[in-house]
Amino acid sequence: MRFVYSAEGELQDPDTPEMQAALRGSAISVVYNLARLHEQMYESAYAERLYRSLLKQRPNYTDAHMRLGAIAEARGNNKEASVWYKDALSLSPLCADAYTALAKLHAMQLDLAGAQKKLEKILQIDGKDAYASIMLGNIYFNNAKFEKHKEKDKEVAAREKYQTLLSRALDRYTHVLHKQHNNVFAANGCAAVLFQTGRVREAKQMFAQIREAAADNVPDVWVNLAHAHLVQGEFLPAIKLYEAALDKFYKGNDAQLLLCIAHAEFTHSLASEKEKTNVRDPATIMAKQRGMLLRCRRKLQKAMHLNPLDYSLLFNMAVVLKKQAEIVIQSTVESHNRYIEAQNASRVYVPEMTQNDLQQVNNDLAVMRRIAGRLSKIENEKEFPAFQRKIVKEEYEKYGVEMAELLPKYFDAVADHHR
Repeated sequence: MRFVYSAEGELQDPDTPEMQAALRGSAISVVYNLARLHEQMYESAYAERLYRSLLKQRPNYTDAHMRLGAIAEARGNNKEASVWYKDALSLSPLCADAYTALAKLHAMQLDLAGAQKKLEKILQIDGKDAYASIMLGNIYFNNAKFEKHKEKDKEVAAREKYQTLLSRALDRYTHVLHKQHNNVFAANGCAAVLFQTGRVREAKQMFAQIREAAADNVPDVWVNLAHAHLVQGEFLPAIKLYEAALDKFYKGNDAQLLLCIAHAEFTHSLASEKEKTNVRDPATIMAKQRGMLLRCRRKLQKAMHLNPLDYSLLFNMAVVLKKQAEIVIQSTVESHNRYIEAQNASRVYVPEMTQNDLQQVNNDLAVMRRIAGRLSKIENEKEFPAFQRKIVKEEYEKYGVEMAELLPKYFDAVADHHR
């Protein structure tokens, strides 16, 4: 190893004559394994230099191309990674690892059609490739979306396409399970198809069993089990599972899971709203709702910090801000009615709302209007769909303008309560 380390035990420059001579000889595997070791130790800069030096002497070394692609991908440079993977394919046209890496890049960029082509190519090379089968099943599953149409023929065609894609996804998952009975990823896919087709109870049981069998390996199972709880109106178990998955697998930093938690909190607050007719103290329920929406808002804020270019998060924030404002305004109206009743009955009235509550609403609505203004100007359909842009313009911008005119009256009413 003298060609790698100096007499003092320090790493030498990979371009030294000694290293180049070693790469022309029989030490090429040693150098490659050394580069892999440094890569595993997060010393990617030196590992990259070793791989590049290796390619100077052995330009056809496919594995070195693959590792340079992986390093580029880890740095977030998907364009460079794609070049390295394609170089590997040009050297070895049947390299399943290169096709898999390219498929993952396509999927990360939401180019599911491109990913599908690469995965189908892998299965042509090796029909037993479990990873490619599961990933292809996931693409079929994610493409299975059904939207109602006004025209009956289009709706029938859309439903058929939806069912076909789910069937293909299930075929991919069961194909793997026939070969590998303990493959938890394939089992999770089967349960997801059951869930999507409305068999929630069966899917929930499967998710629970898979979670017990592979608690530390498949975060999707935790999330899917939480989805099942949420669909059945079991809000607290759903939120606990989302949060457990977020902490266990992502150290609290995953925008999509934070959005799931925010959605669960928001849905829970809407369900709590229906409880007001069945309790003697609706003010308690409103306070509970406000607490849920505040937690929901905090989760969205963190998600927006992690993924500032996701405009769906901004839209959801506008939804939450509007709902918070509606609850405070409704509480103010009901509080004012109780104030009038107390005045008429000559009873002592204890004020429930404060000027600070309404000032917070005023601030929140100002933020909501800025969000709506920003979203309404986005023209890229992929970044922010037209139907949501229409909602922003017709509902949120309009609501913000109306409330700006009405809020002074609510401020006056609350001031009366404290006199």
